Amino acid sequence: TLSLGAHMLMLGGVAADATTARVRLQRAIASGAALAKFREIVAAQGGDPRVIDDPSRLPPARVQWPLQSRKSGYVSRVDALPVALAALALGAGRIRVEDKIDPAVGIADLRKVGERVEAGTTLAVIHASSEAAAAAVRAQLESAFVIAETQPPVPPLIGEVIG
Repeated sequence: TLSLGAHMLMLGGVAADATTARVRLQRAIASGAALAKFREIVAAQGGDPRVIDDPSRLPPARVQWPLQSRKSGYVSRVDALPVALAALALGAGRIRVEDKIDPAVGIADLRKVGERVEAGTTLAVIHASSEAAAAAVRAQLESAFVIAETQPPVPPLIGEVIG
């Protein structure tokens, strides 16, 4: 996150280099300014900024359904698109600006590439408004995970900086 933020500050002309940008970001975090800005962003988007300090204010999903691995091995790939589309189908995002977001639903606790899993291990948790909604996205979410017999190399979080 700091690396991405540093590049954003450099692209925006706020910092001349990555070191200066990273220091600026770390100071904003340490001083509480970053958290205050996050509260402003949540409020500006119609959210309740009090949830930042008290996550229990968020509504819980009616259904929390673990997606279990069908086989043992290593997570060799997690395709972000099926995960995002599953979350969208649950109501965690918008197709049109006027669509309502359900803050109780989404996909959580995803296993990471390189992790060992056994058959029956939870790969992710579907947070849904109903059993039917969870069932409707199960296959899509399941398709996001590739389980291999051998441990893959763990990819870097930032593959390339363009520009």
